[in-house]
Order: sequence, then structure tokens, then C-alpha cells
Amino acid sequence: YCPRADPEREDRKSFKLQFYKALDIRANNLAEEGHCVIVLGDINTSHRELDHCDPYDEFPDHPGRRFLTHFLTQPHHKDADASQQSSQKSLQNKDMVDKDFDDQEENLDGWECEHVSIKSHQFHDAFRIFHREREHAFTCWNTKMNCRSTNYGTRIDYIFVSDNFKEKLSSCDIHPDILGSDHCPVSGRLDLNLEPALKPPPSCTKFYPEFQGRQLNIKDMFKTAVAAKNNSTTTTVTTQKRPHNSLSTTKDALQPNKKQKGANSGAKITAFFAPKKTQDVNINIECSVKENQILKNTNEELLMVEKTTISETVASVKKVSEGNKEAWSKLFKPPKPNPLCSGHQEECVKRRVTKKGANQGREFFCCARGEGRADDPQARCNFFKWAK
Repeated sequence: YCPRADPEREDRKSFKLQFYKALDIRANNLAEEGHCVIVLGDINTSHRELDHCDPYDEFPDHPGRRFLTHFLTQPHHKDADASQQSSQKSLQNKDMVDKDFDDQEENLDGWECEHVSIKSHQFHDAFRIFHREREHAFTCWNTKMNCRSTNYGTRIDYIFVSDNFKEKLSSCDIHPDILGSDHCPVSGRLDLNLEPALKPPPSCTKFYPEFQGRQLNIKDMFKTAVAAKNNSTTTTVTTQKRPHNSLSTTKDALQPNKKQKGANSGAKITAFFAPKKTQDVNINIECSVKENQILKNTNEELLMVEKTTISETVASVKKVSEGNKEAWSKLFKPPKPNPLCSGHQEECVKRRVTKKGANQGREFFCCARGEGRADDPQARCNFFKWAK
């Protein structure tokens, strides 16, 4: 993964070019030692106009693209020839400007080496070996702007192979149909019979000073039951061997609790559910016929009153509920539907301005389709309307 140059941070631009320099030196050293070298991943720079959805003026005149022009061989392609001529012209102009300065180091691109000799054009773009003329072959899209639906993206994920490895490469392709990220996979097939090395090479990160400590194993996070029991026994013995005077105060303070615990220690659980005994209570079980009749008449009258009260209450609640519903509907009106875009007559989406400025935080409506080329009728139209 090569760093991304944040347009709002100048230090990230220089950091990205310095990373390219380190990559160039490392790949060059391995190639000079006779190794077969593969560089693959997110390079974070589209090389030529063919690899970009919307190439702008002076597109090749970019430090990152000048690095890729230096790093890669140029296939015979009309777009590649134009790009190479433009890059060479840019480098020639740059050299002419350098002659007017005493300190040439100040005018070098961040990826260029002043004191180390690096060969140019040592690697091949594996995808362009097999697909030199393919257009709109992109590997990364802006998902926030729904650009993948219109294939409005860039090709910034590569497989680079050294010159002595080119003949081993049998195929290479991109897979935009595989979702799950704003990038898509790039695959290559090599005709090789691999033999595992007996030990890692000296340049392996395992031997870096910052990784010399013992690596934590996942087994260390789980203890066996025997180990846990031994730890518990050790803790108990240590507690019993503490000085007596340090426990005297605690023992005296806890003595009443121990007596209370002993008093209830013999109680059974059924004792908590036994009915409570009543004392000095006389219950008269016999009732006269007259009292029973009075109670019966009273219950009937109460039943009639309850029926009348319930019906009146239901009617009252229903009336109040209808009134509340009307009041809430007036208070919380449903939002107005989004306007229709002028280009497709489809419902727009609401977005918010995030760029710093006077309109930061304001909401607006725009076409819901993905951003795309200006000549693509399926892409987003130019409809725009402020929400407030």
C-alpha cells in the first residue's frame, strides 16, 4: 500500500513521494541481485490517461506519474506514446530549469535519487501486457458519489513484474464484479513450481529491530484449569500466612456478622414460604341470610354501575384519542417529497456541504444517479437546489 496524498496536507504529498523513492531503491536492489521481483497492491496513482475516467490538462506532468513512467516499461500504444512524450518533455523542461539553479537537489521530484543510481523501466504493468487497448478498466471508485454504478473511476491497483519474471506471467485481469470495497481485486497467474525456503531471507521483517521482542501467542491468553487451580491455592496460602495483628481489627469487626450467620445457618428454604401465624384473631365464619341478601343486592347494583361507567369511559377515551390524533398530525406533518431532477425526472437525494467555507453544513438536493462522464446519459445530471 502506497500512501495517499491528502490535497489539504502538503506533508502527505512529500511523504508519498519519499515512499516511492524507498520502493524504487528496494526493488532495484532486489533486481540487481538477480531475484524475480513482484510489486503489487494499491499504488495510489493512475499512470496514464487510459487509466483515469477524466484526465485533465497536463495529466502526465505529475510527480507520481513521472515516477511510474520511470519505473515501468512503456508498451507500444498510441496513448502510451503521447503520455511518454509529454513526460519526457516535462522532464526536459525540468532539466532546463534545473540549470538555472545552483542547488539541483531543491528541484528534484521527491521520488528521485540524487546519490543512488537507479535503472529505469525495469518493471512491466502486468495488466497492460494482456490488455493494452482496454478502456474504462478501473479498480477504484468513489462510493459516496455512487461512481461504481457508472464506472467512473481510476486504475490505481497494479501487479508489476520484473523483466526476468515477465515470461512466467500467463494472465492478468481485474474483477470489477466483485463487491465489498471501493476497490476491486486484480489477479495474475504465474507458471511456476515453488519450493519453500529453509529459512526467511535476511531482509524479512522478522529480523527488524522493532520486531525483535517475543511475539504474543494466542495460547497465552487462555489458562488451563490446572493452572487456574494452582493460582487459587497459592493465593489462599499467602492469605493465611499474613501477620495476625493485621487481621485482629477485621476479625473483631466481623464477629457480630458471624454470630448472625450462625443463628440462621440451620434454617431451611421451606421456612421462608411457610404461612405466618396469627395470634388473638377471631374470624366469624357464619353469616346471616339477611347479610347475604344485602351483599347480593349491592353486588348487582355495583355491576350495573360499572357497565354504565365503562361504556361512558370508552366513548370518552375514543373521542379524546381522535382529538389527539388530529392534534399530533397537525404538529408533526410528514416531510415534503424530494424534488425531481430535471435530467431524468427522478427523485433527488439530499446531501450536505462538507467543504470549509460560507456554505459548510448547508443541505441541498441533487440527482440520485452516480457521477459519470459528461457524455454519459445514465450518469448524474446537473440538477441542483438548496434545501433551505
